[in-house]
Amino acid sequence: MPLSLKPGKRQKTVSLKLMVVDDEPAVLDLIKSRIEPMGCEIQAMEDSRAAAERLETVKFDGALVDVVMRT
Repeated sequence: MPLSLKPGKRQKTVSLKLMVVDDEPAVLDLIKSRIEPMGCEIQAMEDSRAAAERLETVKFDGALVDVVMRT
């Protein structure tokens, strides 16, 4: 069942730094468009190797990762 937000209701914002990894640019755009308005900072990555390297230097609060990516 979809979540329904009533107009005029104040939404809570979340300040999280998230990494999103997916090889489909359209999926990355969709996820960013839904999560960024909540106040999250999104680092979108299309390449799993580049994402792994980024994890060595940047601290994230969480990650959303496509588990079936093309190589």
